[in-house]
Amino acid sequence: MAGGDSYGGITVPEGDPGALEASAGRLVATAGMLESISSSLRGVLGGISWFGPASAAHTGLTSAQGVMATTASGSLLQKAAVINDYALVLEAAQRQATRAIERARDADRRIREAEEDIRQAETDQRTANARILAAQAAQARFVVSVIDIALGDAAAAAAADAAAAEEADARRDLLAAEERERQARRRLEQAEDDRREAQKDGDNAEEAVTIARTGLVAAAQGAGLLPTQPGGPADPAFAAAAGIRLEPPKPPPEEDDRNWFERRVDDAKGAASWTWDQTKQVPGGFWEGTKGIYEGGKFLVELNPTNPMNWRDPGAMIDRYKQLGETGKYAWDNPGEFGKALINYEDLENGRYGEWLGNLGPDALLAIGTAGIGTAASRTTKASKAIDKLSDAQRAYDRASDMQGKMPTKEFRNDKTFAAQGGDGGGVSISGESFAQQQKMLERIGVDPDLLKTQSSAEMREAMQRAAGHETPRHGLDIPPRPDGWYHGTHAELRLLVEEPKVPVGVTRNPCPENCDPGIQRLAASVREDIVVQSPDGPTLYRADGKVIPDPSPEQFSGANSRWPGALWGGAGAGASTATGAGGP
Repeated sequence: MAGGDSYGGITVPEGDPGALEASAGRLVATAGMLESISSSLRGVLGGISWFGPASAAHTGLTSAQGVMATTASGSLLQKAAVINDYALVLEAAQRQATRAIERARDADRRIREAEEDIRQAETDQRTANARILAAQAAQARFVVSVIDIALGDAAAAAAADAAAAEEADARRDLLAAEERERQARRRLEQAEDDRREAQKDGDNAEEAVTIARTGLVAAAQGAGLLPTQPGGPADPAFAAAAGIRLEPPKPPPEEDDRNWFERRVDDAKGAASWTWDQTKQVPGGFWEGTKGIYEGGKFLVELNPTNPMNWRDPGAMIDRYKQLGETGKYAWDNPGEFGKALINYEDLENGRYGEWLGNLGPDALLAIGTAGIGTAASRTTKASKAIDKLSDAQRAYDRASDMQGKMPTKEFRNDKTFAAQGGDGGGVSISGESFAQQQKMLERIGVDPDLLKTQSSAEMREAMQRAAGHETPRHGLDIPPRPDGWYHGTHAELRLLVEEPKVPVGVTRNPCPENCDPGIQRLAASVREDIVVQSPDGPTLYRADGKVIPDPSPEQFSGANSRWPGALWGGAGAGASTATGAGGP
């Protein structure tokens, strides 16, 4: 089965399990051949009857070759087992995803039918109500003719009876239409549940293949079937069987048809341009360093027990020492990364030598004035803020997970996604739009229901478009009359982030790759703010410059290292300088 079929957000994983099993079989055959060679070499050793230096050298070489053959045989058997296991996972995932697509198609058909039946039942109810009102009006007119009826006017009596009969028929039709609507709504609810289950099965199949593929790639690279670097040697047939698209090799460099003199002139121009670019970065680095003097000095003052402000608010001083302790723990656990932050290693690594040089002046002044402590404090303050954000994100995730685990119903425990900010007073969001039911659920577990975010899907789609220029994509559950983007607009984490992007968020499911992940990335770049989201896969930093960094370290946050060249030179540099202040942790 080649896979690759897709429907409504469910995709059959690509690959050919049979071809993978055949590849594993070839590796097993090769391993058997190597083991046979090893046995033959051992047999050679047993038949040697001569002695001396040459015999010893021959014995040592033959033994080494035999061990190598045995080791290679065992290694190939292990790799073959990994490839064979992946083939089994892929085959099962393809079957599961194919069935999920069939169930999703069937569920979508039933959803459309149920919604059409609901619309027809509602139309029939309106018609029946209109008939009831008309019959009642007719009966009201015949009341004035009661004397005629009493005197035996047969026509008036017949008309009154007909109006009463019409009302009775209309009421029976109304009851029947109401019952049809109830049945259709039950069918709609069941079909939507089946659609969600199908989507979940499709997602699980894709996740199983993704997890197993990590081991496959490592084994295939060890066997020379996949490249260890882009464009390297590989077996295209194996890559296709595994559902892996190989990157094309890099094109050969274009032939330089310039003569020697032209190349030297161009080199001189490039050197002059580079020098000017680095020179422009010096003022920007100096400005960053100067701001660091203020931050470092302020941090030292706040740590001083003799500071009168600390007498008034000793809790703030304790928090500062706690922050310093957390930073110290990070420095102890990650000495290499912490050292890089202290010396602005990122500027050097990325070739921003001018900005690094600009930072030297303020750092030297701060070191002289504080015996070296202030320079570390300047860097440490920024790293501490990043550590605080990561800690807040973990607390937010723990809070969201704890709330979902306490939910009294299976639907909210298993099917919903919970997002939260850290702290008991932080915002809460639950996927979907049944806000009244969500508030009741929060109240039942002792959480203030007023903390719940209740933006509708339409409001979220508009907010993301306005704040981040993000267009919410369509999903398979966006079935008319629901508009495109409805389903993605009901996700939990974006409701919190679009209002308070500075506050880290924890969410009980990973941000969806179709909408939430790129939406958060665009939001961070648009508001020029580092956004931190903790999910089951760990923390993710959506940096103010648009980069997305899974499992970030503190020095990777904006502002934890000087990175805005040319802050004092022209409009672009000024904008970058502004972004530093806005995007810091």
